[in-house]
Amino acid sequence: MQKFVSNELSIPDFIGEVLYPSLSNKRDASDLIEDFQRQASIELDPKSFSFSKIISDLTHILEGYDEDQEESFFTQKEFREIIENAAIKLEKYYIE
Repeated sequence: MQKFVSNELSIPDFIGEVLYPSLSNKRDASDLIEDFQRQASIELDPKSFSFSKIISDLTHILEGYDEDQEESFFTQKEFREIIENAAIKLEKYYIE
């Protein structure tokens, strides 16, 4: 995400690095489903809900962008602004 915000990645490259691998790798998806099922009984810290909402909202944003501006829900400028705002919100969750 930082590479995208600093203009090191184009929009299609960013989408390709984030969206497509998560949708195309069925084994990872299966592992995630299993992890979510195991975590269903865990009491979560309310602060974590903001993080998961930011991430889930990004999926819709990534799916809504198309290089063909007639097919896209966002202009390139709007898309970059949305991702930059999400990156700012996610900074407080950064763990070294």
